Amino acid sequence: ALRAIGADFGGRRELADGRMLASGGELLGASGLFALTGAGWGDLRPSSIRPERPGAAVSGAFNHHPGEIRLPDLALAGMRGSISGGLAKGEAYEVRLASTPGNPVHPGCLNSLLGDWWVDLWRRFDLSTGGSAPHAAVVVRGRWGASAAERVEVAASLGNFGFMGGRFAETRVRVEATPEETLVWIDELAGLLDGKPAGSARGRLRWDWRNPAWEGRPQILAEGDLEPALALRLHDPDQAQRIRSWTLGLPWTKVRIAPGEPTEVELATGTASRIEGVELGPMQARLAQPTEPGRPTRLQLGAAFAGGRLEADLEGALKENTVARRLALTDVSWSELQRALPDLLGKAPEGAQEEPAVLSADFEGRITLVDPA
Repeated sequence: ALRAIGADFGGRRELADGRMLASGGELLGASGLFALTGAGWGDLRPSSIRPERPGAAVSGAFNHHPGEIRLPDLALAGMRGSISGGLAKGEAYEVRLASTPGNPVHPGCLNSLLGDWWVDLWRRFDLSTGGSAPHAAVVVRGRWGASAAERVEVAASLGNFGFMGGRFAETRVRVEATPEETLVWIDELAGLLDGKPAGSARGRLRWDWRNPAWEGRPQILAEGDLEPALALRLHDPDQAQRIRSWTLGLPWTKVRIAPGEPTEVELATGTASRIEGVELGPMQARLAQPTEPGRPTRLQLGAAFAGGRLEADLEGALKENTVARRLALTDVSWSELQRALPDLLGKAPEGAQEEPAVLSADFEGRITLVDPA
C-alpha cells in the first residue's frame, strides 16, 4: 500500500517495540518504532536532505490502522515532523516537516513534493557564494498521486544570499501555495550593497497560475528603506548602476513589478539628497518604466529646492539622457539657485545679475540631461 502512494523502502529496515492487533486473521492495527536507510518519497529522502551524510536514516514511531498510516514523530536526516493520511491514490494526506538547529534543509529535497512553482521560486535565490542553506518548516496537504498539492505552507529563514540580481544579508520567507496561486511574503529582507548594509524591505511575490498572460512570472511588491539602487537592480541593473552615485536622505522605496505592466518605483526622502550633482530637500518621486522595448520611461518628482520647490514631469529615453515634458520652479531663491547652477551646468554662471527675491519658472520642451544648457 505504501509503495502505491510513491513511498520507496530500499535499504536496511529495522523495527522495534512492534505491536499488532488482529481479529479473525484480519489486521486491525499496528504500532511501533522503525528506522530505514535508503527510504524516501520522491526527492524527500535523507540523501537529498543531507547529501553530506551518506547512510542517514529515517526513523520514528508509526501507527497503522486499516486504510490509513500515521508517523507522528518522524526524524528525517535532521528534520522532524509527521506524516498522516490514507493508503490509496486519491486519498488525502498531510506532511509536516521542520529543520532543527544546526540542520538546515536543501530546498531541492522538496522539489517532487511541492512541484514546479517551488523549483521556480528557489531558482531566484543564489546560495552559491557563501550563502547558507535555509531553515524551514513545511506543511503540505494534498492527495496521493495528484500532480500538485492542494495547499502548501512554508516558513523559511536564510542568510547571505542573492535574489533577482541583488545581494542580501538575511530574510524570513512565508509561502502559501495552491494550484490556483502561490503567495510568498518576504519579511525583513536585509540588503547589501558592496558588502555594506543597504536598508531592508518587506514584500510579496504572487504567481497567478490561472492567468496565462503572466507566463509563469510573478507580481512583485516591496517597500522599505532599501537603497533605491539595490531595489532597482531587481529589475534593471543598468539603471541601478546609474543611480549608485545618488546620496539619498532617509529613503523609503516602494517597488511594483507585474507581468505585462510598467515597473513602478516610488521614492520618498525625509532629509536632503544629492542627485546628479543637484542638492534637493525632502522629495517624492515616481518612476514608471514600461516593459515593451522602445516605450518611454516616465519620472515624476517634487522636492524642496533652493528655498522653493522643484516639480518635474519627465518622459523619454533616460538611457539616452533625453527627456521631454515639463519642469517647473516655484518661489526659488535666486542666490541659492546660483549656488546650485555650477553643479547643474558643470560651470559657474557668468556675469553679475540682479537678484530678485524669488524666481518662478515653468518650462515645457526637450531636455538633454548630459548637457542641460
